[in-house]
Amino acid sequence: MLKAILITGLFDLLKKKEESVDYYIQRLHELREEEIETLINLGAIYAEEEKYEEGLEYLEQALSIYKSMDDEEGQAYVLDSIGDVYLNMRRINTALEYYKEAFKFYSSAQSINAKEEMLEKIKEVEKIRDAVNIVDKHKKEEIPPKFPVEEEYIADFQKISEKLEELIRIIETTHIYDMYFKKKDAMEHLQEAYNISKEIGDEKGEAALLLMMGNILLREEKVRNALRNFNDAYALYEKMGDEKGKAISLLLIGTVYFILGDMGKVSASFRKSVEKFQELGDKHSESLAIDLLNMLYNE
Repeated sequence: MLKAILITGLFDLLKKKEESVDYYIQRLHELREEEIETLINLGAIYAEEEKYEEGLEYLEQALSIYKSMDDEEGQAYVLDSIGDVYLNMRRINTALEYYKEAFKFYSSAQSINAKEEMLEKIKEVEKIRDAVNIVDKHKKEEIPPKFPVEEEYIADFQKISEKLEELIRIIETTHIYDMYFKKKDAMEHLQEAYNISKEIGDEKGEAALLLMMGNILLREEKVRNALRNFNDAYALYEKMGDEKGKAISLLLIGTVYFILGDMGKVSASFRKSVEKFQELGDKHSESLAIDLLNMLYNE
C-alpha cells in the first residue's frame, strides 16, 4: 500500500512539473557541465597556487565525467589542462604525453582549429624539452663536465659577444644606442648614457645599457664584471615586470656561468629563459636562445 502511495506521489510530482524526459536529460547534462566547470576552475586555482597534486585531482575528476558522457572534445580540453599543470611542474615529458593524447581526441572530434593549435603547442614544448636536455645532459654524466672550471675552457669571447649582441638587440630600447656598439670608445659613451638614464629615472634605458656594457666587458674577458652588469639588468627588468628583458638577461647570465664552468647555474638560467620566451609566444627569441645553446655546447 505504501509503495503504491509513493509511486502515486512521484507521478503527481511529474504532472505538476509537466516536463518531458528530454527536459530532465537536458537538465542532467547541464548539471554535469556545471560540475565539470567547477572542477576545472578548482584545478586551475590550486595549480596557480602551486598545489599541483590537488589541482590534478580535480582535473582528473572532470576528465572522468567527460569520459562517462563520451565527450571527446571535453576530454581533449581537460587533457590539455592537465598537460599544462605538468609543464608548470617542469615534468615536460609527462606534459607532452597529455598534449599528444589531447591532440588525438581533438582529431577524433574533428575540432580542426583546436587540433592545429594543439599540434603547434606540442612542437613548442618539444623545443623546450630539447633545449633543457642540452643543458641537463652534462649534469647527468658521471664524468665531470667538459668545462668544469674557468681555466679549462678557452672561450671565443668575440664569437660569444657577437651572438649576445644579437640577443640584446631584441630589446627595443637598445636601438637608441646603436651608434655606440662598434665605436672604440663605446664603453665611455654607454657609461655616460647610463649615468643620464639613472639620473632621470629611466629604468628601461638603465637596464638596456647595463646589458650592452656587460657585453663589452665580456668581450674584454672581464667575466665577473660582465656578470654583475647582467644581474643588475635582470633586477631592473624584474622590478619593471618586463618578462622579455628578464628572459634575455637570464640568457646572458647563463652564458657567463657557462664560461665559468658553473653548470648548475647554467641549467637554471637557460631553462627559465627558454620557458619565458615560450610563455610569451616569442618564437624568434626562443630560436635565438636555442642557437646560443647549440653554439656554446658545440664549440
